[in-house]
Amino acid sequence: MSTTTTRRRDSGAKVIPLHRARHTAAPKRGYVRLSDEQRVRTTRELVALKVAGRLDAAAYAAISARTGASKRTLEGLLAAALRNAAAGGEPLPDPRTARTSKLDISDEVLLCHVGRDLTNAHMLAIAQGLIPPCHRTTYRDAVLKELSANELNGLRLGQRVLPQQWVYLDRRENPLMDQFTIDLFFPRVRTTLADGTTAVPVWVSVRERSRGLLLAWGLFHRTPRDDFDVEGDPASGPTAATVLALLGEAIRGWTRDGVFCGGLPRALRCDREALFLTEELRTLLMTLGIEVDPTNSYSSWENGAHERMHQVIRREALQGLPASNEGPRTRSGKLRFAEATMSFDELAARLDRWALSYNFERANPAVGGLTPFASWCERIDAGDTVERASNRELAALSLPTGKTATKQRNGITVPGGGLTYSGPALVGVRNGTVFALGTWVGDDRHLEIFDPTTGAYVATLERTSDMSGATEGAIMRTRARQRETVETILAEAARRHRIEHGATPARPTPADELTPADDADELGADCAAEGGAAADDRHEAPAVGRHAVPANAAPDAPEEAVGQAESSPSLSIAPQSSASGVSFAARLAAAEAHQRAAAPQTAADAP
Repeated sequence: MSTTTTRRRDSGAKVIPLHRARHTAAPKRGYVRLSDEQRVRTTRELVALKVAGRLDAAAYAAISARTGASKRTLEGLLAAALRNAAAGGEPLPDPRTARTSKLDISDEVLLCHVGRDLTNAHMLAIAQGLIPPCHRTTYRDAVLKELSANELNGLRLGQRVLPQQWVYLDRRENPLMDQFTIDLFFPRVRTTLADGTTAVPVWVSVRERSRGLLLAWGLFHRTPRDDFDVEGDPASGPTAATVLALLGEAIRGWTRDGVFCGGLPRALRCDREALFLTEELRTLLMTLGIEVDPTNSYSSWENGAHERMHQVIRREALQGLPASNEGPRTRSGKLRFAEATMSFDELAARLDRWALSYNFERANPAVGGLTPFASWCERIDAGDTVERASNRELAALSLPTGKTATKQRNGITVPGGGLTYSGPALVGVRNGTVFALGTWVGDDRHLEIFDPTTGAYVATLERTSDMSGATEGAIMRTRARQRETVETILAEAARRHRIEHGATPARPTPADELTPADDADELGADCAAEGGAAADDRHEAPAVGRHAVPANAAPDAPEEAVGQAESSPSLSIAPQSSASGVSFAARLAAAEAHQRAAAPQTAADAP
């Protein structure tokens, strides 16, 4: 092949032929891949030549020409055979790459492929120590021996393949609360707000992945950037705090027919929207033990179940709306923007009705033809459990209002809302105390209160009109206990005040004394009848000491106790109610006579 060009010089034009040499690339040798039988036969031949000492470059070239394998492949076969022979037939790690010659693909390794491509699954399996470090091609070949390409693609899309090839580690089909999914949906409808402003609606929903149950949702609006904008300005509309509040509502859950729906998931699957990847969201979810698992860029199929639900919304909830059907379209028929408008509140009510119908009325073929709620109840009846979060943990996810409210007699009233909230934590709090407020997106039954100075969590209150009987009972019991405490404190304060500053009260009047004659007659009669052991009905028997042994003591009473009772030097006898010497002497004589009558009997009974 030749070309000519014309070059101009001072002496005139001259045609110079230029010959371009034709470069023919050397034919590239295509090496074939050996089958298992060929690998075994070739390995035995290489080992035999190595033992005989005749394995040189010519032998490698002859075997390569006959089998079609490269010299590098043959050297690898020989090195692996020598390592295995040194280990008694067991595979040994290659000292150059620290990997074995065979990978074991277990169910734990296949778990890494759910929602991930081959590269990410390979790196995750190595990071978790499920397989030794190896090349991606080696890993791919080992996985394809266990699964087909279609089944591997199904794992990447988050689908479930054949039971004998794929099972969850806990041996259940789909455990509850394994993952939450969250995503934005643009209805492509122009709406008008209450003040007449045009806005672009954005629907945010949180969905439980295994059963497809919608746990929380909300409709928000963005400011349109131009007349043809259908997604709005990302700087306006829902924020990261709004997303946290929606997640908090999904974790707190709700109850239907006595069945709790919600709880703490293991992970959160989301796309790479800036709302879902803020540092605050990651930190708060990490404190609850929730891992944020974003999809890859431009890979909406990794959250395919949630995206599929958006198609159902557009077909069932927005199909008949003029606002979503009228307007210019692209070549593929996709609506660019809507010319007609509708009320924002009307669209929000329509989406709320669809979400409730989706949870409780619409049969979902992905969960066996049941509704998402019925499928959830089926797993609960089968023994699945969910983990719930405390009010203190959920309060950190609430939406800060930037407002404060004052505690009144009947509770706390939200400024501008007119709703009153109360709870046991407000019992005993002084009226006029100021609290900072935290609210939720769709849950107006609960209100979080914080310290306005430090931001510390105080309590979770319930709306007074929806307060449960248990909460009201707790409030009444707390108030009753506090009233009793206050009354006790006031009574003690009054008693101490009387001691310090009160008038001295009159002492009790002394009791009337018996005459000496009557006292002697009664004591003599008692001593004659009962051995002087008791006084009359109006007087108790005098004490005779702490160490006196009674007459009916046990036979094995200690000897020193008896001797101590006999030689007691003093008697603990004091006048009862009389100060007269005659009365006291009579009582003393009766006591001594009683002791003398009892002493011989006690000594005889002693061992």
